[in-house]
Amino acid sequence: LPIVRGQGLSAPEILAHDYDAGFLLIEDMGDGRFADLISTGTAERPLYETAIDALARLHDVAAPKTLAVPGAADVHLLGYDPVAMEAEVLLLADWFYPAASGGPLADDARAAFVAAWRAALAQLNVAAPVMILRDYHAENLMWLDERAGVARAGLLDFQDALAGSPAYDLISLTEDARREVSVDLAQAMTERYVALRRSADARFDEDAFRFAAALLAAQRNTKIVGIFSRLW
Repeated sequence: LPIVRGQGLSAPEILAHDYDAGFLLIEDMGDGRFADLISTGTAERPLYETAIDALARLHDVAAPKTLAVPGAADVHLLGYDPVAMEAEVLLLADWFYPAASGGPLADDARAAFVAAWRAALAQLNVAAPVMILRDYHAENLMWLDERAGVARAGLLDFQDALAGSPAYDLISLTEDARREVSVDLAQAMTERYVALRRSADARFDEDAFRFAAALLAAQRNTKIVGIFSRLW
């Protein structure tokens, strides 16, 4: 993504493309996935600190209206709004519940579930959206040791990017569905992110951010339970 690379972050360079055929030739960022490195003994905290620093850098600018695509027309960046979030949490009702209980969710229970989520999501303030990558976690981050600072975190899997709350990708990283992130590490990384955002923007509202993080943690994990059930 040019916007990412323009902020000094590392996203794969597109070397060649054939959009009609559905092919890209992109930069090889090696084999150093954060999750793999940690599983073989690399200390996780420095990796997570770099990931947090890169995320804070990404959030230094507001979400763009469009994204530039090399050799093609710009793409409109859609918003991650309560309508989209409601559709995602319904994956739990439509897929996990029948798998767990042996039958569909009753209409009145489904209506109560939707009403509860609508009331919660209505409280989410996204007046200043940023670009969220939506799958920002240790399996989509590559360690680029030859680079410096935030550029050492190679960013992958951003094709579903939207404009939304800055808390979403923090939760993706610290409440990873694929590997255990300790409470201590998650709290420390949240504190690091908050400190970086405060120093970059005096208007940063920590209380609103922490509320969004709690709400989006519930929303994301509800969605994931439903998605994994659907995949199964």
